[in-house]
Amino acid sequence: INRINNLNETQLSLDTYLAYEQIFEFKIILILCKLLVSKYDVSITNPPYMGIKGMNRKISEYLKKHYKNSKTDLSAVFIEVLTKLTKENGFYSIINQQSWMFLSRYENLRKNILSSQTIYSMIHLGARAFEDIGGEVVQTPSFTNRNIKIEKFLTTYKRLVNYQNYSLKNKAFFEMENLFFVTQEFFNSFPGNTLSYWVNEKIKDIFNTDTKLEDVAEPRVGLQTGDNGRFLRLWYEVNKEKIGFGYPNNNLAEASRKKWFPYNKGGYYRKWYGNLESVVNWEKDGKEIKEFGHYLNSIKPASSRMGIANNSEFYFQEGLTWSKVTSGNFSSRYIPNGTLFDVGGTSMFNLNEELMPMCGFLNTNVFREFVSSISATLNYEVGVIRKIPYIQVRNLPIYKQIKKITLENIKIAKEDWDSFETSWDFRQHPWISFAKVNNVNNLDEIFNIWSKHLNFCFSLLKSNEENLNYIFIDLYKLKEI
Repeated sequence: INRINNLNETQLSLDTYLAYEQIFEFKIILILCKLLVSKYDVSITNPPYMGIKGMNRKISEYLKKHYKNSKTDLSAVFIEVLTKLTKENGFYSIINQQSWMFLSRYENLRKNILSSQTIYSMIHLGARAFEDIGGEVVQTPSFTNRNIKIEKFLTTYKRLVNYQNYSLKNKAFFEMENLFFVTQEFFNSFPGNTLSYWVNEKIKDIFNTDTKLEDVAEPRVGLQTGDNGRFLRLWYEVNKEKIGFGYPNNNLAEASRKKWFPYNKGGYYRKWYGNLESVVNWEKDGKEIKEFGHYLNSIKPASSRMGIANNSEFYFQEGLTWSKVTSGNFSSRYIPNGTLFDVGGTSMFNLNEELMPMCGFLNTNVFREFVSSISATLNYEVGVIRKIPYIQVRNLPIYKQIKKITLENIKIAKEDWDSFETSWDFRQHPWISFAKVNNVNNLDEIFNIWSKHLNFCFSLLKSNEENLNYIFIDLYKLKEI
């Protein structure tokens, strides 16, 4: 008051304006605080979609501290946010990414929902639910939960994932098809309580068997260089004399004094063999990569998984691989000794006598049905693959037949891969080989012989894959579905 008494009219007017402005801003803050601490009978939102890689450090650290079960994506975080904002017995609705329904990193989030809430209804939209968003990346469910657990409640699910655009999904929504009615107890049969509401009862029962893929194999993620542009090359971009092919273990590879070694990094959809084009700088046991990793982690702790030689004890071992992220179906390939692998080319090892049967199994419709039952995402993570049911066949009468078929398929796929110059085992154009073997020099004849051979290989591969499907359908007793 003394200060105001000493002010002239102009100063008094300015101070009064600033005071009112501050009071107005404070009222807004109070309103926002009241909204944030209030509990609602009904809460509805379309949350932001952002993975942890897109967040700044402050946001990611805050989420790690306060939302441990959903921290890797904001759309999942908002499930927990709505749970807190909604009164007990109240309802909340949300449309978000479907990854929380299946990925292992959200297992605790799913368990909390299933144990303390009731999923009232869900429309599983899948990809292309929005007119202005194409592709497979944004795959959405829209669902309503009640903030209380109702035992044996029969939830309604509408499955629209197989319709290719929003117009078809909109039309199908009003049709009495693709409806599923299950209780939340149904999900206890699946590894990690994945929300596989559409799965057949027979397949659900198979997941209750004791034997899993992890009981006979070691699925692993591999090397993260921290900078692929620096440490990776296509094999034909470097001096071939500096590439170490075929070394069976890390010690021999290091002793060879080679700089580059074959590197499996996943790649596009391809079965049995192939996608081997890259080499990695693993000179002196990966000294440069490891030093770079230590540097990265010293300046940016949030990237502590970069520049790390994950599961290096499996480097150079014979095994099987698959592409962790793919826009198509799952496919597996045989990898010979002498190859390193990364997180994109996730692999499995220590299969021994189950190596060939497992390779055959991974490329069957039975396996694809199993894996799609617990993971409807584009990511085929180690945590999902290791939980797939697997019947060991090495002591069964059918073992030799499965092994023979699988080896034949790998041979056909390798011959195809090596017929192109992008393979490091390419020797000459297949036409030249066929000309020599058949002692012909007429181009038409060579082409006809080569074309017949390709048709034969294609037919044999197709027949072999069908036989493997029948064999594993019979093993799992799935003929009736």
